[in-house]
Amino acid sequence: MERRIFDRFNLRFPAKFNHIDNDFGEKVYLMNISAQGANILSNHFLAKDDVVTLTVQVPKSQPMKVCGRVVWVRNKSDLWDAGMKFDDIELMRISRLYKYADSNPLPS
Repeated sequence: MERRIFDRFNLRFPAKFNHIDNDFGEKVYLMNISAQGANILSNHFLAKDDVVTLTVQVPKSQPMKVCGRVVWVRNKSDLWDAGMKFDDIELMRISRLYKYADSNPLPS
């Protein structure tokens, strides 16, 4: 049963954890997003209930911060595939990403 209120859309934006000074995309990528949450892929260990703040590098725009809690994690070899739920619904911020993703779709 699908429990999402908002549709997610696929994208690939480099991101970084707020508390780590590494370059964008070195430890984490934003894979898809909705107004309520996101899927991230990282080589940094993530655990359920971790509080995460990401800075997402949006092309042709200022970086954007998203904050939330990890609600599920899957180990994929050396990577962590995780779902995060945002602290607040971020309609206006997410619309920036949606507009970019809509005009620059990922190849099938």
